[in-house]
Amino acid sequence: MKWFYIWSEKYREFHNYIQDVIPHDKFDVHAIYIPQERFDKGLYQKDGLHPWTGCNIKINEIIRILEELEDGEVFLFTDVDIVIRPNSDIYDVVNCYRSMVNIDMIFSPEDNSIQIGSMLLRKTPLVLAFWKKVLELCIEFPTKLDQNIIIEELKSYKGKWLRFSDSHILNCYNLNQSDNGNIRTFLIANLLVNCSTSEFNFYWKKREFNIMLNFMHDKGIINDDYKNKYWMSLPAL
Repeated sequence: MKWFYIWSEKYREFHNYIQDVIPHDKFDVHAIYIPQERFDKGLYQKDGLHPWTGCNIKINEIIRILEELEDGEVFLFTDVDIVIRPNSDIYDVVNCYRSMVNIDMIFSPEDNSIQIGSMLLRKTPLVLAFWKKVLELCIEFPTKLDQNIIIEELKSYKGKWLRFSDSHILNCYNLNQSDNGNIRTFLIANLLVNCSTSEFNFYWKKREFNIMLNFMHDKGIINDDYKNKYWMSLPAL
């Protein structure tokens, strides 16, 4: 199964971590390098709005991937700034989702809605048309966030879609670190953006990553060596 994510030089530490921990014997990993200047020009351009507002880099890459894949092929698309639980059955669980042949798209849960940090997409004419429509609307309404446009367009989508279980994809909205909580069952944790400055957001993502390492360490999921190996130094603010 193909696993795609985009990354830039600023996020090399996250890229190196993903390359180190993804089971390459199960996933065909495609790390899409985007020059940092493209992000610098595209992000944080709308004062007072979400930093991704008006930036269509992710949407364009999803469309390009869909156009290049064979009909019916299913792939995983994630952000680079994620946490992957070690020694999980991530391939088997994702493959179970993939086997739902009547489902076109699966999104991350976020509170009572969806989030596009981790997605499982199936190449179909309907899915490709959906993402092209999203791009058209992102261009037409540059002050609207792509995720919000996706949420609105899903209301009239003719195919079937669903959300990953809260036990499989985490973020700060659904994290349950109790002994029987999803800290023990998650596959991927999406690190959510802090809607402030670029540098504080970068600091926030690395801080969230370290918090997840602490959670996993406290529950005995990782040992001292693992925690120390991937612990991220926080940039000065």
